[in-house]
Amino acid sequence: MKQISNILLSTVLASSLANAVSFEYPQIYKNQSIMGMGGASVAAGGTAASLFSNPAGLSKIPKKYGWEVDLIDFNLSINDNIIDFSKDLDDATDKKDDNEAVLKVLENYLGENLHLNVNANFLTISKRFKNYSFAVMPISGVYSNLTPHRGGTSEGLLEANGLVYGGLALGLSKDLGSSYFFKNINVGIGAKFINYASFTTNLTVATIIDEKDDLGDYLIDDVAKKDTSFVLDLGVQADVYKNLTAGLSIMNIGSIGSDKNLTVPMTVNAGLAYTLKYDRFYVNKIVFAADYIDIFQGYEQDSDFMKRTRFGASAMLLDSVYGDFSVMAGLYQGYATYGFDLRATIFKIGYTSYAEEVGGAYGQKEDRRHMINLKIGW
Repeated sequence: MKQISNILLSTVLASSLANAVSFEYPQIYKNQSIMGMGGASVAAGGTAASLFSNPAGLSKIPKKYGWEVDLIDFNLSINDNIIDFSKDLDDATDKKDDNEAVLKVLENYLGENLHLNVNANFLTISKRFKNYSFAVMPISGVYSNLTPHRGGTSEGLLEANGLVYGGLALGLSKDLGSSYFFKNINVGIGAKFINYASFTTNLTVATIIDEKDDLGDYLIDDVAKKDTSFVLDLGVQADVYKNLTAGLSIMNIGSIGSDKNLTVPMTVNAGLAYTLKYDRFYVNKIVFAADYIDIFQGYEQDSDFMKRTRFGASAMLLDSVYGDFSVMAGLYQGYATYGFDLRATIFKIGYTSYAEEVGGAYGQKEDRRHMINLKIGW
């Protein structure tokens, strides 16, 4: 079978182009609500998701909510191509002449990025006390990109890279009060313990067909590198003017991962947030935020300025003890984002559309994605 595959590949794909490469910045967790407002959260905070942008933001968890507990927090992020590709590939591997059928599918998606990101977090707990706030979030997930490309027969046709991970994120913040220049100064510290398996490989047609029922197991068991990372996070937030908060964070000190293309590096990040609050049932909170992440270019994929920018806004349109409804919009890496959150008692559903730049600079290759969040908690 492998010899037949190689003959087909050599005949049909005689031209030799450079391998398709994704220059996406790997992350182990993206919050759907934050991505809806352009990914800007260094100075905003207010939820347990601050563990992944600035632990000082835990001090902005509203006291009125008391203990916040998420029993289940499920996120699914896919791009426009992955569903159609999966169906076409499954159909191709069931055909009699499966080599030629698989080859045709890969040709149809040549150079396209195929993205899947799943997070499943259970029993996240956060609480704000008088001067301290904390959050604990068990995390698990899969982050992967697939790219069909032309290449030599020994290199394969489907480039696959990804992370499978599980672990614990936790953080603590303290309210330091006010100084002569700033008000409501908060500092935070966080830590993450991550067990992960990372894989970067090129799959041949023969491998795709032979492992079609257990391709995930093949990547994890036979290809992936397994290791453990422990990283620290530091952050500070302060009100610098009326309703205006500034934030600075140093995230993932020590970095997560060992593969250059899949490493989540240490980053230094800065942000501003402007918050308006109203004591009413409708439109009771509006937040505008702007971030610049990775100031010192820990991500080695490129040095692009726009890929590191985040702008966004959110508005809570309705808020009651029985539920709430919020909308978000923004710019993430220069591309538009939008989304909504709807909570009814202990159930929450959210949707966000955003685009990732998978090229080396803004405007090269937009990869539009859709994120769905399902949550049970209070």
